[in-house]
Amino acid sequence: MSGLLAFVLGAQLPLGDDNWTKEVDVSPKLGVRAGVVQGALAGWVSADYTFEQLTPQVSKPAGFDTGASAYRVRMLAHIGFEHPINPKLTVAARFGAGIDYQHGSYDYTLLGTRFTGSDGDTGYAFEFGGGLWWDAGNVQVGGELAVPIGHHSKPSMNGSIGFDWTSYDLDILVGARVPL
Repeated sequence: MSGLLAFVLGAQLPLGDDNWTKEVDVSPKLGVRAGVVQGALAGWVSADYTFEQLTPQVSKPAGFDTGASAYRVRMLAHIGFEHPINPKLTVAARFGAGIDYQHGSYDYTLLGTRFTGSDGDTGYAFEFGGGLWWDAGNVQVGGELAVPIGHHSKPSMNGSIGFDWTSYDLDILVGARVPL
C-alpha cells in the first residue's frame, strides 16, 4: 500500500445545464487530493477551488458593472482504479461523491445608492475522471479529464442570489503526485 498526495490545476469548461452555462464561462481550477493505492484499487479524498468566471450577462448586464463574483469549493471521496501500462506510465480512473458549495456576491452603485449582497448554497456532487501519470523519479506528472456534476436548488427570492442548476463541466487538469 502506498500513499499519494496530488496537486492539480487546470480549467473548468461549463457544458450544462442552461441555467449554469448562462452564468459561468471557462474558469480556473485548483485541487489537492490525498489517497492510497493498493494494487489496482485506489481511494482518494479531494478538495478543489474554482474561481468562477461569470458571463457578461451576469457580471455586466446591459454594460452595467455589477461587481459580481462567484466561487465553488467541492469536497469528494473517490474510489479508483490504477493500472501500469509500462514501468513509467500509469492509467488511472476514479469516481467520487460528496458536497459542492457555491458562493456568489455583488456590489454596485445605482443613482448614488450602494447595493451589496452575498449568499451561498451547499449541494451534492459527483465526479468521473481519469488520466495518465508518468513516473519522473519520486514524482508522477500527468493530466486528467474529469466530468464533475453539482446540483443546487435554491431559487432567487426577494432579490437574493439564486443557485438553481445541475452543473455539468469538463475539467482539463495537469498536476503532480508525490508519495506520502
